Amino acid sequence: MAEALKDLAEIQAQAGNGSDSGVVLQEAQSLARDLHNERLQAEILDTAGDVKLYAGEWEAANRSYTQALRTAAQSGAHDVVLAAKLHLAEILLGRGDSHSSLRAFRTVAQQANRSNLKHLSLLSSLDMAEALISNKNYANAVQALEADLTSSENLGARYQTARIHCLLGNALRQSGKGADAALHYRQALAIMDDIQKEPGAEKLLGRIDARKIYDSARQGPRLLPN
Repeated sequence: MAEALKDLAEIQAQAGNGSDSGVVLQEAQSLARDLHNERLQAEILDTAGDVKLYAGEWEAANRSYTQALRTAAQSGAHDVVLAAKLHLAEILLGRGDSHSSLRAFRTVAQQANRSNLKHLSLLSSLDMAEALISNKNYANAVQALEADLTSSENLGARYQTARIHCLLGNALRQSGKGADAALHYRQALAIMDDIQKEPGAEKLLGRIDARKIYDSARQGPRLLPN
């Protein structure tokens, strides 16, 4: 029951309905404590961090992820430890610390690859590429993102595929390759529009990360030279 509630809250948050998940997560955490299931408690804390992050509540998200990391480490849940570390590094990047976050993303990516955690490996690689763009290392970012695009499509991760196209657009635009950038921006927008047509995903752009992708893909072409 606790795991089902956690999954429900996660689905709600990913669809942009994070405001509906607070009570669900509280109930899930109470049940997980009664079960003395530390791994599940860590997963719930990590999901709570996602809810806060999607709402732009950075400090609250940081607290949840820190608690998730501590609880996951106690339970020996290696994958949850890596997920929490990744999310904490994402907060670093959001605060403008692209150098420290890049090191953290690289470490998580290496460990996720060794453990064959494909989705986590993809996420950490995308975050790493975003940090590279922040550091103006456009060539390496494009190379990484082109490889990530194949992985994302193979996993059927459409949201991440949209993010990849948007990041490629940003990197190529800032590299002076306007025509290629425009193509990727159009693909990102098309995917985001398709996702929002799915039942339950109408509020997707309520997530600040989704809004960032959408706005960047929409506004990016306007920044290209005529």
